[in-house]
Amino acid sequence: ESVATYEQMHYVLECGVLKIVTGVADGAAAKVYDYKVDETGGNTVDALTIEAGDNNACSDMEYSICTEFDLTWAAKEALRVSSKWFGRQRTTGTSFASLSLPTVEEILAPSITITDGGTAIGTTAFDGTLIGYNVHFVTGVIPLFTATGQIYFGTIKYVKPTCTLKMTFEHDANASTEYGKFIAQTTRLVRIKHAGTALSGSTYTTKNFWIDIAGRYTVFPPFDAQDGDNTITVELQAGYNTAADLFARLLLVNALATVP
Repeated sequence: ESVATYEQMHYVLECGVLKIVTGVADGAAAKVYDYKVDETGGNTVDALTIEAGDNNACSDMEYSICTEFDLTWAAKEALRVSSKWFGRQRTTGTSFASLSLPTVEEILAPSITITDGGTAIGTTAFDGTLIGYNVHFVTGVIPLFTATGQIYFGTIKYVKPTCTLKMTFEHDANASTEYGKFIAQTTRLVRIKHAGTALSGSTYTTKNFWIDIAGRYTVFPPFDAQDGDNTITVELQAGYNTAADLFARLLLVNALATVP
């Protein structure tokens, strides 16, 4: 697990959600990468060679794909990312390729909106309630082992992805409203938006990382306690919403013209 940055979130998303590589220009400096999840598992993803080791030895894992990842945020902390990868095979390397330290910016505190399915996403502020969240995403990208004469997989296959959002709420009026939505099984359109430092863009004037999810609450337990305060940790399962044309979407805006 590591701190998520606007410049390095690409690798998980390119190899687990959608291969984009080149951002769409927005104004003078902003570049937009729109990773929309295909609920049917029809996206094309990238594959990377991962190098690991130290100054004594290194190993390469070729044709690596991201099979699942977690995004976790808690109040007073930066967003954190962890991921699982599957590679074709391990080979022993002699040294690392030439490396240079990138300039990165940590992804910090978000804002959140929650609206009903059938309405516009991002329009109803949900202030003062969210104190932590976790997104667990199983990408649906899997290795396919067939009779090719090799012991490693020959290709990859796309199956239906899954996405679960857990949110910890302050036990307030917003939380009570959401409990009513749970009872009614009303579709929720959730947008979690992390805005960073300024960029010279037209639509986007700051670095951004958005998580959009359509789904319904599956778990809404009695309240718990955190630091002596009443809280509730709820669970929402993503499902495709026709009106919003949304299952899940991750939007990344930075100044990188291409994925490094």
